[in-house]
Amino acid sequence: MPKQTKYAHERRANNRDQKRIKERIQIQAIIDEFLSFEQLQQAQRSGSIVTLFEQVSQHLDQHQYSFALKKTFYQQFRKRIIQYNHTNDADLPLPTQHLVSIQRTPLFFNETWLEQSKSISLIKEKLLRYWYTTDDFTADESIGNILICAILYGGISSLSSLEALLHHLKQQYPIYQISKIQLPLIFLEPQSSHYGDLYDPKQPLKKSRNFVPDRLTLLWVARLKTQKIDIQSDCYTYINCIFKALALPLSPKQFNQLLQTSSHSWMQLDKVDLSPALSLCLSEEIETCGLSLSAFKRYLTPHLAIFDSQQALKPLPKILNSAEKEEQSCKDHSLDSLIGLHKQILKFFRNSDQITVELRNFLLNQQDHLPENAKRLGLWLYSLFHPAVDDIESICKLYQLDQNKYLRYVAQQQKIRHSSIYSYYTKLAETWLLHSNDFIEEPDLNDHLKTIYSRMLTGVGKSRSQKFDLLKRFHQFQQMLFNAESFPLSGAGLRVHSPKAEIISGKTFQYLLSQLSQYKHSSYTAHDLEMLSIVYTIAFRTGMRINEILGMRIKDVEGVKASSIWIRPYRAKHQQHFLKTDSAERNLNVQILLSEEEHLKFQQYCKARRSAYSSNDYLFTLWNSAGRIKPYLVTTPFQKLLDAILPNHCYSFHSLRHSATNNLAMILTMDYESVSIFTDYSHEHYNLIRSQLLRSSTSQNSWYLLAHLLGHIDPTETFRSYLHLAYLMAGYQLRKFDPCLDRTVIQKICPVLKVPKQHQIALSYYDEQIAQTLKVKSITMPDEYINTSKIKADVVQAEDNNFIYGTSKSSYPFPLICKILKKLDQAYTPQLLSQQYDFPIETLMLWQRNIIRLKQLKNRKNRARFIIDVDKSERILPHIETAEEKYVLEYFFKQLNELRRDDANILDAIHIFETKANISHAGLIFNSADLRLAKRFLRGIYCLVPEKYWQIAISSEISEEKLMERLPFKLQSCGINSSLSNSFKIELISQKNAKSLGIFRYCLLLLLLLCPPLQPDHS
Repeated sequence: MPKQTKYAHERRANNRDQKRIKERIQIQAIIDEFLSFEQLQQAQRSGSIVTLFEQVSQHLDQHQYSFALKKTFYQQFRKRIIQYNHTNDADLPLPTQHLVSIQRTPLFFNETWLEQSKSISLIKEKLLRYWYTTDDFTADESIGNILICAILYGGISSLSSLEALLHHLKQQYPIYQISKIQLPLIFLEPQSSHYGDLYDPKQPLKKSRNFVPDRLTLLWVARLKTQKIDIQSDCYTYINCIFKALALPLSPKQFNQLLQTSSHSWMQLDKVDLSPALSLCLSEEIETCGLSLSAFKRYLTPHLAIFDSQQALKPLPKILNSAEKEEQSCKDHSLDSLIGLHKQILKFFRNSDQITVELRNFLLNQQDHLPENAKRLGLWLYSLFHPAVDDIESICKLYQLDQNKYLRYVAQQQKIRHSSIYSYYTKLAETWLLHSNDFIEEPDLNDHLKTIYSRMLTGVGKSRSQKFDLLKRFHQFQQMLFNAESFPLSGAGLRVHSPKAEIISGKTFQYLLSQLSQYKHSSYTAHDLEMLSIVYTIAFRTGMRINEILGMRIKDVEGVKASSIWIRPYRAKHQQHFLKTDSAERNLNVQILLSEEEHLKFQQYCKARRSAYSSNDYLFTLWNSAGRIKPYLVTTPFQKLLDAILPNHCYSFHSLRHSATNNLAMILTMDYESVSIFTDYSHEHYNLIRSQLLRSSTSQNSWYLLAHLLGHIDPTETFRSYLHLAYLMAGYQLRKFDPCLDRTVIQKICPVLKVPKQHQIALSYYDEQIAQTLKVKSITMPDEYINTSKIKADVVQAEDNNFIYGTSKSSYPFPLICKILKKLDQAYTPQLLSQQYDFPIETLMLWQRNIIRLKQLKNRKNRARFIIDVDKSERILPHIETAEEKYVLEYFFKQLNELRRDDANILDAIHIFETKANISHAGLIFNSADLRLAKRFLRGIYCLVPEKYWQIAISSEISEEKLMERLPFKLQSCGINSSLSNSFKIELISQKNAKSLGIFRYCLLLLLLLCPPLQPDHS
């Protein structure tokens, strides 16, 4: 029997199980050796129980067992003693040794911090005395004072940021101001060796650094602007100039120490409440980046375009699906054709059951037309699926490859899930086809692999190291099958982290929701757009990942009022749903995180889902569907609407998670006046979040709470990848330092300022004068926010009530209608069901009368024609159990969407069904003379069921060929049926077991119950 290859996650689980079993065996061996009941009894009698415990500890130390094993052993040790005491009525002491592994960060305020803060305080005192005592400042001293103030008061502690500030002043770039709170802002771009959001292949990696200059720094910048001083030296030179004036030594080492200890100054400034975490961000000990100037303007002052539904909402581009287009794209080696080829392969992934077959057929049929780069990519992708040996043989023979090498490569690869293969392909395919396209005409593609790989890695940020590892894997395939040389690139310097620093503003988001109902596409009903608005809102308010939202079940919403969400994985094979990390499992209080109107909308949606579907079904699905939504069905409308209202944006669906992070961070750490500038939260909502979520006034609690909301273990990843306003929040705190200076000092520093008569006054008095002197550019605030709670999709019922219940026009999903009809069939009263499901009682009473009428119909033998089993129950509706029947039912209601319940063809068809149906047959039997009747029946019903399920059985007296010619419908023939006499039977047949499907009878009974009992026109 061949060895079955397991998936990577199965192997990891198996390894963990084996490790636990091994540990249990080792623990049991120690217990048997030292802690048997006989040994414990003997030690108790001799009074050597302490000695026995010491022997156990020495044994553990000698064998150097793992920490986890020791911890588990001591737990079993205690249980063993407790068990012995209970059995023997003894009182042996319990082992007191507990192993706890807690990794703590070093204390922020320690003895070293206190000593270093003394030296910083000394520098600040001498600096202030120097300003008071000197007669004038030289040009170099003026620049040096800007830099020293930025270090001591402004929050700059890295040399690269200091150099970026000096460069900004030298180039005379503008200074911006958020006018409503008078917050100045300078956009810096310091160099960063391994972390940054600004990538240019011709320049070193940089990151966005939002510098909020304090009042002292800004005062000296005003002097620089008015004196028109030229900047020619570096930072060290200017700082050294200040230290000479202070009569203090400054070596390069001491300069670095000054930068490292500058945070000691910020924490001690008057009125400044700077948390240790934000201080570590300023000192670059916690990686974080701000927003670039363009990203900040796009965030705070978006220029939203007028929505043009005709231009923006074009139909989704059709993926190549015909063999003719496929072959044409393979023959054409242009870049567009290669992208089309890439999309064609992506289409294969939609049908996970047939992807291997479809990919093999593609490689076999298009071998003559595929360029060399596409061949290598396709063959490598095929190998990841571990194809059968026979399939590999045919592929190798056609492509003239060494079959043994191909088999050896496949054997070396671990088996991975289809979703992982999809990730590998999407990360590699497009860039490989793009950059290798220039070398298709070259005689040997191997000669250019280094150039191609280098281009592929250019511009890659956050996933650069992942792509590098993936390239090595792809190159191993080329090395083995296409005789490529060893991997040409070095891995040095590739471990970089590059976050995508973009935040969607409340204004942009609300405008997007207001236009969502205008999105017209055949794939979405008005109910689907309403559902999407809830999905977008949850992502924007809670920061949930798209996979977490789409993987939620109805039972994951907790509470009658849908107060919280449980984000958790599902590991069963029939409903697999994995989270990104173990820490992603969490509970979110959506009743707090959503606004009152948003939560009410979510609550009503959950109530409707609970009434119509089972608790195990997905929470978010398309209308009348229980299947999980594909991510592209959520992201495509989002992207298209953003493209229409905000051209040249850089947002994606994941940007909603970034937005939620920054919004919640500001709410948890800043006052409402500032929060209202950047978010669309009301004052009541702001107070609710703070009062319900913040359990401690400790600033550290805010950051760990935020990390928990995002599913992070600690705030490190939160700061590094998601928080883009940390610099701004820290600068806002530092701006609270408002020192008082003598008016003579103010005039000495900046003579153009008009000083008051008071001897001393706070620097905030000069804010407007300094802003005018510097000619700061004001950043205007967004207009009044749109109230999205009142925005609803166009979900209305037809005025003439001619819709069919269960379709999108009725606003009631078909599972709810089926559930209600089932209960009416089981003799539930309309009054009870109306109250339970909030359904019109008049309609329920009409359906009840229809059910009673059908139950009373008799055949010629006076037997019930529709009751399934008279002896057991009076039920007329059959059970729908198989997935195949559920699929047909879903398709059936989807086709009914565009039809009215007074449709003449449907009424004619169900009238024929009512007269011809018999409980003994799943289908309908027509005599040979009833051909016209069969045509009329199929005219109303045929299009409502997938074509492949229709089948016709014919008696031996009827010519099959003539009958099929006269029936203008495509029906599969099962041949001659001996049980029929001069007649034929129309039915639905299962594609799996070739048995009749009860869904045929079920669907027609539904129409009989839901449609008015009118007599059809037989003309």
